[in-house]
Amino acid sequence: MHLRIDSVPRDMNKRIFTAVALLLAALVCARAQVAVPANCFMVRPGAKLEFDARLQGCSRDTVKGVPVDAGVFWESAGADNKVKPGDIVASVSFSKETGIISLTAGSAGNAMVAVEDENGNILWSWHIWVTDYDPGKGCYQQDAKGNVIMMDRNLGALSAEPGNPLALGLFYQWGRKDPFPGPLSVDGKKEAHTTLRWPKPVASDSYTGTVEYTRYNPTVFLLWDDANCDWLYTGAPVADNTRWASEKTKYDPCPAGWKVPSSGNVLGADPQWDAEGRGMVSTDRADASHKIWTPAAGFRSGIDGTYGGVGQYGYYWASKPVNCLARSQLFDWEGNINGGFGAYRGTARSVRCVKE
Repeated sequence: MHLRIDSVPRDMNKRIFTAVALLLAALVCARAQVAVPANCFMVRPGAKLEFDARLQGCSRDTVKGVPVDAGVFWESAGADNKVKPGDIVASVSFSKETGIISLTAGSAGNAMVAVEDENGNILWSWHIWVTDYDPGKGCYQQDAKGNVIMMDRNLGALSAEPGNPLALGLFYQWGRKDPFPGPLSVDGKKEAHTTLRWPKPVASDSYTGTVEYTRYNPTVFLLWDDANCDWLYTGAPVADNTRWASEKTKYDPCPAGWKVPSSGNVLGADPQWDAEGRGMVSTDRADASHKIWTPAAGFRSGIDGTYGGVGQYGYYWASKPVNCLARSQLFDWEGNINGGFGAYRGTARSVRCVKE
């Protein structure tokens, strides 16, 4: 059956055209091998990637504003490796006609690509994870029943080798889609090298402590509001739980097919502290010969933005809220492990993605 567009009411025309536009956008995301929603793209070194910059995290929601340009805002080769513009994302272009961002990956590393309006305002940003890592093969069974399959490395990590600073990965404030650099070394307090001179942390208030502000300012670290210890300002000891959830949202930082785990447990079986590598070694519950490395990457403070506990404590986010806090896996150099630890959402911590 064929439907004549000019035979239906004007408001119906609008709904049909909107549906067609969303379908076409979804096909573009499919061309980039992305399942909606996803705000992180995994790309092999030297490979090409195309995605629709008019969609927020490849969801059904469109960006607020008219995209006219796109660019790379920062790049990092991880830890102490020096990097210059073009090393991680070799080229990037944007088509105003189609809304498509096209890029070519360089060497392994992480980058942020953003789309802007005519005034240079960032409308949305995406994490580009350039790596040879295949999470479908490099994963492990975390639970005894086989229901929880996890990546064998931190989000943004460029290694899974014990003691390697490239295994530290990136840091995230709870509920934010955009990453911050992890530590420089397994026992350091400085951030990994990037091409960006990062802005100073900003205090959360009724203007800065909003999702909209972080959308326009993805590289600004927000110091928490004392009322709820969250970067999202409420002015009271109450929380918003819609940013990360058990069902993946457009603010979830994990790539397609993966999400922030609901549970705070990320370690495998029989975890043991590795004093030399500064982290936990555990075992894949599906294969006892498969050892899993989980570094004690520490955290970034929501009070002043400094790094703490690097090489001594591991903190791994879960999407599940605990009152004004959020659940987190905690382990430390003394061998203590707590999968139900309630963490302040204004801190930045590691993420280890779980298979959807």
